[in-house]
Amino acid sequence: MLTGVAGVVAGAASMAVGEYVSVSSQRDAERADLVALERQLQAGAASKAEAERDLAQVHIDRGLPPKLAGQVASTLTNQVEDPAAAHARDRDGVDADNLTSPMQAAAVSLLAFSLGGAAPLATAALLTHDAGLRSASVAVVSLLTLAGMGALSAHLGGAPIGKATARVVLGGCLAIGLTHLVGTYFGVDTT
Repeated sequence: MLTGVAGVVAGAASMAVGEYVSVSSQRDAERADLVALERQLQAGAASKAEAERDLAQVHIDRGLPPKLAGQVASTLTNQVEDPAAAHARDRDGVDADNLTSPMQAAAVSLLAFSLGGAAPLATAALLTHDAGLRSASVAVVSLLTLAGMGALSAHLGGAPIGKATARVVLGGCLAIGLTHLVGTYFGVDTT
């Protein structure tokens, strides 16, 4: 049980730190894109015209007629308070006022891993007499927990539940299988 608790704590901490680093890098890249876009829009007529043409093309690709796309791009480039933010939002899908939050991502990852690890750990704690039953029960509870977490995350994110659930269960099965193989290789009793 102590090993299981240590595994959940270590896994949750690792996932949280990894998520924090990953999302921080993404946020840094988004900010760098905004700064580069601001420089381009302030650099002069040629750069500004190029940015405007790029933005017009984005709107043409989304179905606006070329003339209207040009008017939209011109307005966003020349008549809004923050043209770089408008360009980033429309061209790159980056909302300057709502950049990703590394701390929020880390907290969600920590909580999800902790909750996901708690169910199989509790199952193992309750079924101490029969090692075969305990192993089978932990495997079933792990798969059900993975499916539940996949479905919940899909629901919260507005994604297709079946596809997201299958992806999480498959990924979890691969991780469980790899962990079992490594444990077996090093002679660890996995029952």
